[in-house]
Amino acid sequence: MAQLKTQCQSYFLEQLAVLEEVAIALAQFNLNSELQQHGKQEAHKLAGSLGIFGLQEGSVLARRLEMLLMPENRLGQTQATQFSEWLNQLQKELQPEASDKNDRSVEHVSQKPLRKRQQTTVPPLPGSPFLLIIDGDRTLTDLIQLEGNHRGFQVAVAESIAAGKEILSTSSAGAALQNQPNLILLDLPSPGVDEERFQFLIELTREMPEIPVVVLSRYGEIDARVKAAEWGSAAFLQKPLLPQQIFAVIEPILQSWKHKQRVMVVDDDSVMLAAVAELLESRSLKVTALSDPKQFWKTLIACMPDLLILDIEMPNFNGIQLCRVVRNDPQWAHLPILVLTAHQERDIRNQAIAAGVDEYISKPYNPVDLVAQITRWLERTRLPQL
Repeated sequence: MAQLKTQCQSYFLEQLAVLEEVAIALAQFNLNSELQQHGKQEAHKLAGSLGIFGLQEGSVLARRLEMLLMPENRLGQTQATQFSEWLNQLQKELQPEASDKNDRSVEHVSQKPLRKRQQTTVPPLPGSPFLLIIDGDRTLTDLIQLEGNHRGFQVAVAESIAAGKEILSTSSAGAALQNQPNLILLDLPSPGVDEERFQFLIELTREMPEIPVVVLSRYGEIDARVKAAEWGSAAFLQKPLLPQQIFAVIEPILQSWKHKQRVMVVDDDSVMLAAVAELLESRSLKVTALSDPKQFWKTLIACMPDLLILDIEMPNFNGIQLCRVVRNDPQWAHLPILVLTAHQERDIRNQAIAAGVDEYISKPYNPVDLVAQITRWLERTRLPQL
């Protein structure tokens, strides 16, 4: 970690340079919104990076600078003075030796343009898991990439949503990367900030439910956690974290995702049965389709499903009756059960819920929404194994 910290010094200096530009603009009363936002982002990244290396005082100072640059704050002379004081303290935390030799105060800062890092990838190895990281914190992503290489991962890093989408489209086309990611690490801000990232999480879990998304965030408040969980994230990790801690979470998730999960679908409509089966099999799920409810129990025991989908209106035994049978057996009492039916009546819906149905989906259904709901329930069966 000491060697990695030394290697990351150049990144820290670039981030400090941005904050020094902000301090100068504040002192001259000409801070524009673009520079203020840039400074806030760099302070946010520094706070997380320094926490990883155990530099808690530096992390606290960076967090103070970030909060001072929040767009709703009015920034005057008092705030400019406070910002400069905290920045000088942060510089001393990061460069104690250099601070003794020369004055790095904001009046003597070189206005050098910051170099931009391109999205980076490691050449794919046959059979190696592919990890996509979408996070602008270069220190953290470099550390994760280094740790991933040691563990046999191929790793792609994107600093923005646009770069992440480009990597996903490239991998889908089979060009530079030979397969889609096996897992995505996505940095999320606090709710209300950069809503594009939250919308991207929704798109990922709806359109690529076969790829688990693990959220990284400095914000552990309940509203951020609720949003991430509702929108289908496989796990929520609060920064600062060491790369080893991150892999301790994502490796079991990847392991569980390797094994096809089993879904049993019961419907006397053969067309509907075939359509649902084809839809789910295209998402790498193993599907057992049953059109005869009389064979239900024998088939259930044989296929050992992770999730059950039932129609309601069927000959001999309807879906509500079958649901009660499942809930009445201790072995299957917690099996997720979804009802897929054309019935819209409130009393039938209430009967299904009372019988133990977890999700009531009306026909005709939206295929994307159906897959998203099924994936969400399947993830719940995976996570307790971690």
